[in-house]
Amino acid sequence: MLTRILHNSERLCTFFDQLELQLYRPQRQHILNMADALLVCEDDKTLAALQRQFVDAPDASNMADCLRISPWEADDVRAPLRAHQVAWVVAQAERTGAPKVLYINLDDSIGEKHKTTRHLEPVDFHHDHNESTKSKPRYKNGFCYLVCALIGFQGPRLQRCPRRAMPF
Repeated sequence: MLTRILHNSERLCTFFDQLELQLYRPQRQHILNMADALLVCEDDKTLAALQRQFVDAPDASNMADCLRISPWEADDVRAPLRAHQVAWVVAQAERTGAPKVLYINLDDSIGEKHKTTRHLEPVDFHHDHNESTKSKPRYKNGFCYLVCALIGFQGPRLQRCPRRAMPF
């Protein structure tokens, strides 16, 4: 695998700056590195794999520490990101003259784990509504997660807001 990132994407940095997050410089750099590497990494998205995307990067444990023991919460990043996404969809509607309509699509899924996996807090047996029948319920060992997609109406079709439409 070739190392791909010499320095962070300028467009990603600009987008990140628009969020006006209250992070210390090292935290900001680790979050930027993780976001940039997530966009280009073709392997499993482990912290070590993300770290290997950079020509010059600190140890992967520094990224882990940033996520694990830094004095910030996930909502410190999520709230400004949500506000930016909604503002982006509204601005697109205004620019194109489309109605200012937002759709939110929620989809729950199960991240399947091996049957013997037990020591991760969110892992348990969950009802699998895709493989169950009325007479025979099915359960999978794994973790349940929820995906939320923000969609804005543009012209005769719906256009998704996430990755492809973002400025990086």
